[in-house]
Amino acid sequence: MSAKPVRGAVHSDSSQIAKTTGIDKAAVVTVIEQFMTVVKDSLAHGKNVYLRGFGSFIIKTRAEKTARNISKNTTLVIPAHNIPAFKPAKVVNNEVSGLK
Repeated sequence: MSAKPVRGAVHSDSSQIAKTTGIDKAAVVTVIEQFMTVVKDSLAHGKNVYLRGFGSFIIKTRAEKTARNISKNTTLVIPAHNIPAFKPAKVVNNEVSGLK
């Protein structure tokens, strides 16, 4: 696990979290940055991160495909690769969509 914080990771709601929990804002920002670092490192090592009742940070595999550069009229092969993705929990989906 890297100890280097994610740049630009200051959470926009850190003031609200600090006020609600009574924890210092600097501590809240540090916790959020470390959480993001742990998620990033886990995904980089091929491990999914599951947050029960919230969602999952997962790795999706994209298959190899052929693409075209139409300006040069050439084809190129895009190799298979992994991408990070977030899959929200059913509870979160229902709340966001207003179904509750």
